[in-house]
Amino acid sequence: MTNFSVDSDLMVLEPAIFSLRFGHQLVTFGSDGATDETGTIFTAASADFEAEKVEAGNVLSVTVGPAHRHWAVLDRDSKTSLTLAMAGTPDQSDLAWSIYTFGPQHELVRSEILEHSGVNLDDEADEHRDKRVLNLGAVRRVAAVGVLALIYRGQANNIQADSDWWRKAQYYESRYRAELAQLAIKWDMDGSGETDQATGGGRARLGRS
Repeated sequence: MTNFSVDSDLMVLEPAIFSLRFGHQLVTFGSDGATDETGTIFTAASADFEAEKVEAGNVLSVTVGPAHRHWAVLDRDSKTSLTLAMAGTPDQSDLAWSIYTFGPQHELVRSEILEHSGVNLDDEADEHRDKRVLNLGAVRRVAAVGVLALIYRGQANNIQADSDWWRKAQYYESRYRAELAQLAIKWDMDGSGETDQATGGGRARLGRS
């Protein structure tokens, strides 16, 4: 199973989402982080990034002095080393660091998009249908919006209705519904690299009410 969106996609739409610390699942953390002279390699001797299944698309959060920084992971080089998608702060050491994920939300939105595109998730023949999508960029953008709708709505349920959380939740849910209704997924069913089938979005719904 491959999700359509990853954590770093959320940073494009909501750069501060990883500073808010809600709805996350903690993957791993430590206090011995370091960056090389280019700022693109992050290491932590106490980490086991392989065992924790840290991968491209995760977001590394670090504390550099008084500031909190968030860097997208480009690749896992070893159990103690990561390559960052963009240069972070170079030549740093003893950094407090953590990696959180919104993986469950990405998985839920993936299922919803497939269902709204006519995929039967209970049919074994459709089990790997997500790997046949040709226009993955378009689907990824819609999925990221859907994940943000779930995140903000989950938080808004616990606070007053006229809060900023509710306004964010309503904005992203409305946007998700509209974009999913317009989304046409292009499928490569025979591995030829060409579109064999296209399915429309349909009426959107989110997993919890």
